[in-house]
Amino acid sequence: MLEKFQMMLEEFKKNKENELIKFDLKTVQQYFEMQDVNKWLKFNAMNKEQVERANSFEKHLQDLLKKLYVPDYQSENV
Repeated sequence: MLEKFQMMLEEFKKNKENELIKFDLKTVQQYFEMQDVNKWLKFNAMNKEQVERANSFEKHLQDLLKKLYVPDYQSENV
């Protein structure tokens, strides 16, 4: 996920038309880091409750990324 973020960041820097889009790049990076940690927690879950919590948090993160217009998540709704 972090590689995708780095590619998006480089495209953003190259394309000057994107200067009108205002968002904190560090915030987007932290969302991707949280997603990676959540995948690890889900993989190492010991019971059903932990898996359900990880799934719930994953859905919440996906909803946030959709609002920030991250292309991977926007394409799911098309």
